[in-house]
Amino acid sequence: MRRFLLLELILVALLSVAAAEGFHRVFVGQGFLGVLAAAAVLPVLVSVIAGARKMSLSGALIASAVVFVLFAVFVPLGELTTNPLPSRITMEELGQGLVNGWAELRTVSLPTEADPRLLVTAAAVVWLGATFGAELAGRSRNPVAPVIGPLGAYAASLLFAAGQPRSSLLLPLVITAATLLIVLLHANRWAAIEPAGRRQARAAAEDRPQAATTVSPNRRVLIGLPVIVVGLLAAAALGAVMDHEPDQDAFEPRPLRSATVDDRRVLNPLASLRQELTKPPELAFSVETDRLSDALSVPRVRLATFDQFDGATWTSDAEFSKSGTVLAEPPATDAARREVQQTYRLGDLDGPWLPVADYPVGIDVGDQPFNVEFDDGSGTLITDRDQLDGLTYQLSSAVPEYSETQLRSATSTGDAFEDAEELPGQVPDAISELATAITAGASTPYEQLTALERGLAEGYGYSEEIEPGHSYGHLVRFLTQTRQGYAEQFAGSFAVMARSLGFPTRLAVGYLTVETNAETGQLEALDEVTTRQSHVWPEVYLEPLGWVPFEPTPADRTPSAAPPPPAQQPPVPAGGLVEEQAPPAGSTEEFSPEPLDSPERLNSGLVALLALMALAAGGVAGLLGAKALMRRRRRRNVRTPSQEVLGTWAEVTDRLLEVGVALDRSMTAREVVDRCVERVPDLARARLDAMVPHVTYAVFAPVEPGPERVAEMRSQADEFGRAVLAGRRLPQRALAALSPRPLLYSVRR
Repeated sequence: MRRFLLLELILVALLSVAAAEGFHRVFVGQGFLGVLAAAAVLPVLVSVIAGARKMSLSGALIASAVVFVLFAVFVPLGELTTNPLPSRITMEELGQGLVNGWAELRTVSLPTEADPRLLVTAAAVVWLGATFGAELAGRSRNPVAPVIGPLGAYAASLLFAAGQPRSSLLLPLVITAATLLIVLLHANRWAAIEPAGRRQARAAAEDRPQAATTVSPNRRVLIGLPVIVVGLLAAAALGAVMDHEPDQDAFEPRPLRSATVDDRRVLNPLASLRQELTKPPELAFSVETDRLSDALSVPRVRLATFDQFDGATWTSDAEFSKSGTVLAEPPATDAARREVQQTYRLGDLDGPWLPVADYPVGIDVGDQPFNVEFDDGSGTLITDRDQLDGLTYQLSSAVPEYSETQLRSATSTGDAFEDAEELPGQVPDAISELATAITAGASTPYEQLTALERGLAEGYGYSEEIEPGHSYGHLVRFLTQTRQGYAEQFAGSFAVMARSLGFPTRLAVGYLTVETNAETGQLEALDEVTTRQSHVWPEVYLEPLGWVPFEPTPADRTPSAAPPPPAQQPPVPAGGLVEEQAPPAGSTEEFSPEPLDSPERLNSGLVALLALMALAAGGVAGLLGAKALMRRRRRRNVRTPSQEVLGTWAEVTDRLLEVGVALDRSMTAREVVDRCVERVPDLARARLDAMVPHVTYAVFAPVEPGPERVAEMRSQADEFGRAVLAGRRLPQRALAALSPRPLLYSVRR
């Protein structure tokens, strides 16, 4: 049966690797998979070594925890460990990943970069699942016990990736197949180990007649394999039918159910913005415009727009349909529109988003083998190609042109864009109060918005070293603490602050295509756009002009320190705050704003507390389960009356260890009783005295104890168990039940 156990452990490792692959919807790219695959295989190897050394469950878990710390320090956090020994920063990052990483994975925009701290959290999830899967494979008779851990890790990856596009059908099929095989092998292995299985094996070895009616474990496994194959084929067929059930003419980038781009992951371009800005510049696309004036009228091109905010992530409810050469007419507005003709040649872009200038009205892809789909609400285009390198298309766009008079007379919309006005939960006071303060005194909607734009662009510093993120907590930290950020924080803050004032807003992600020449100071249109021009900006819906873009990000995108925060001053007529003034002469009072609690920090603290509570509950459950497993194994190994008496005495010594009696395995029964003089009540000590002769008889008598002696021993042990806890309060009883000393004592036996 050892070969069955080895095969089980291999399948547990495979199932854990598949669970690790479930994080592909959380992290960008596949670089994370090597780390998480190692986190899936190593704990299984640790379990194998622990089993070979006959370690108890608690000892195996402790060994696995130690190996995980070493793994986390030198693999996910390896770039922080420059010396053979980890630094203080490395250990701090390890602690942050284990305590706060759970909350951070639920607040960053997804998919996110495989940050070392987040990798520690994901590796811990996979490691725990693989550890418990491997340990339960060798210690539990329950047929589904070995798969609980790895499936729990996979479920955790699904929770972290909630709201992201679903996986392809292959991953669930692999997980299902591995799960069914493990259950099949585990059930048949334990069936062969049980006494009935042993008797059948002996009968088969001795060629007895009754062996003909039994089925060997090998045959039972072979019989079960076709059932598993049929089940997988049925699941695959059902998945394929359900996958193609939606309308083939519609493509939804979030659920990804259209046949044209089936089973592909759509990355949120907002998640990779910082990565695009900080890596060496690469060609995103080249663009040719018919006239220079047309090129200058398109200062930015859009990839995608996001109009729904849940407090942590911006998403889109865009609905795409297949398009031909002619797209929809642009929404009716009072703004004049310029028709711009452009030709795009794409570089190494990740699909499916196509760069467009404002609102496209026509596209020509020629004879190239790729399809295009269009959302007429946002004016965005997508394709069925994952890699867009080398694709060329001609685009006609309707680019709005606003006059100053139109902008100043525009009003905010009513209920036409409710989704673009909503803010979930309780908006942090730091955001709403700052928005009110910056716009105080502004008399028109446009003045309010330009005050917000100017307040952010001039009042905060630019830095691309800030961690990515645009949740409530990130924005509060940006606005009140770091006061430095890049386009993601500037645009996100503007959009949320404007919504707090009642404006419908959305975020647009794309590229800057016009820049100022450093020598001449003139605007120049870019023929080649690189990843360095990656950008995000807010747009506000104003009646009757439509979606109007704003630029709260500083125009000079070079690192700059944040100006000192302005003191609380009366508003100026055009909105905003006056410059900081010196305090009155003789005044000794300094302005010290009250500290603002970050909602993200509060949320992280709550999640960390819940995680610690869950770990504590898991530790308690694991400890109690290990003790119960030890006692059950002890009783299952009883073969003779002497062994039953000594097994009962072992349970008695467990109770003594739990209440704090220090014992040594070399002690005789009488010495154990003498050691308990001051530790147990008189009634319990009397029961111990009554059991000593039975234990001595079982050890030294030439014949086995009779049934009466065994029954008397069991009766005295039961009375002792009740008497030893008599008079102890509930906390003392709980501490006794949770004492790990019997497990440690059993290792030395």
